[in-house]
Amino acid sequence: MNKKAIILICVVVVLIIVSLRFSFAINVRDEISTGSADITYDIDIEDIRGTDVVVNAGKTKEFDLVLTNSGSSPVGYWVAYSGTKPSTVRIAQLSGSLDLVHGVVKANAKNQITIVIENNSSSNYTYTIMPVIGYENSSEFNPPSGYTLIKDIYRYELSGDPNEPKLADNMIPVMYYNNKWVKADTQNINGEYQWYDYYSKKWANAVLVSSTNRSTYVNANAGSEIPESDILAYYVWIPRFKYKVPNINKVINTYSYNAPVIGVDIRFEQGTQSTGTINCSYDITVTDGSLSETCTGKNGQYYTHPAFTFGDDELEGIWVGKFELSSSTPTATNGGGNSTSLTVRVKPNVSSWRSNRIGNYFKVVYDMQTSSNIYGLSTNRNLVDSHLIKNL
Repeated sequence: MNKKAIILICVVVVLIIVSLRFSFAINVRDEISTGSADITYDIDIEDIRGTDVVVNAGKTKEFDLVLTNSGSSPVGYWVAYSGTKPSTVRIAQLSGSLDLVHGVVKANAKNQITIVIENNSSSNYTYTIMPVIGYENSSEFNPPSGYTLIKDIYRYELSGDPNEPKLADNMIPVMYYNNKWVKADTQNINGEYQWYDYYSKKWANAVLVSSTNRSTYVNANAGSEIPESDILAYYVWIPRFKYKVPNINKVINTYSYNAPVIGVDIRFEQGTQSTGTINCSYDITVTDGSLSETCTGKNGQYYTHPAFTFGDDELEGIWVGKFELSSSTPTATNGGGNSTSLTVRVKPNVSSWRSNRIGNYFKVVYDMQTSSNIYGLSTNRNLVDSHLIKNL
């Protein structure tokens, strides 16, 4: 077991033509790209040329099409493209896009559609993108000659195999099965009691339990129930990852891709590799608690999340409390209040621990590894380290 390979973290808590125009921003979604410029267009729909999008060989471009209806009546539309499209090129709407490639723009409103063009060929291709507009309730849209309506849906797949979860001594892998928590298959082989499957968005969960039946649960077969009454804390494993930075300078409306709508682009990393090209340093002023951040890199590049650097150690993943921090007496005022005499719980459907000092929270979480602790955790902080999460 590598030094501090296991980190436990707790969290405190009608036909309208004249008035319709469109604009869109283009940005490359390619982790080996050296960066991409944000290009913004604002074109009146009466200028029916559309706008050209160049997609280089082996590249994928993702962009937003924003349809703006400044009129007083709804407008129907469909998004179309023109250009040579071999079987090695996909033109599709991104799954999770705010609006659809076929729909209605309400009066004095906007629709935003995210389009992806994936070029898996050895040649560069240029496509003209434009909306086809019509009556609000029309079921038929006839695009101009040479244009094709976009009907395909694009879904990004996970990139890389996530690091497997590492259990500390007395942590028990669990899954929710038939409305109860049961022990999962630690080897992740048993299909019925499979512990995790990141490609199906099934995350690895684990629990710490009281000493009453701990040895029984540790040695139990997959599928054995673990009653809520015996569980002290729930955790979820977060594998090491990097993410595509949408706004490195934190300037309003300068996103390199539409992260607020489609979600943050995350890529898992293997082992303790740091493959992100953005680097950041942080300086915390102890006297007033202020934080300064200095980053090198470009908007749209990847950053290995700093949570996976713990002092001088690089981590393959971390266990994070699945619920807000609560106390051993959640019925007390403020779920526990200003105290260090209570012990930590991480459980659902109870009052969170509130109105306490940050230093007190840090202490009670840190003390989860004291000698003869109730959680069964090792006191060796070279093996496992329980910490309060910090917002950097």
